[in-house]
Amino acid sequence: MTTNPSSSEPEIYRTDLIDGPSTQGTVTNHRLTANDIDESYVGKFMGCHDDQRGVNYQAKILKIKRWDSGPRPGLTLWVRHGQVFDRAAYDDKIHVPFDTEIEIIEIEPA
Repeated sequence: MTTNPSSSEPEIYRTDLIDGPSTQGTVTNHRLTANDIDESYVGKFMGCHDDQRGVNYQAKILKIKRWDSGPRPGLTLWVRHGQVFDRAAYDDKIHVPFDTEIEIIEIEPA
């Protein structure tokens, strides 16, 4: 997640996959601001990065709550991070300002 301006056109590229039946896949990356995220994104996957392991991976969006007023307006996301190498899967809750960029990732194995 970043606080850079969002792009309206998705990025589409081929990449190596580290898990699953296929070693190659097509990735579609939609860059949105947190303000653009609503309940229709529950069940979709957002892009994440693990600095320690040097990999990008997906976290599944489980629940979303908007906070339009109060001391910290923004979006709270409950997400499930999958297992990455030796790191076990875990659930997490994050809160971000509305202008934070979130990458919604779709992967289609080749």
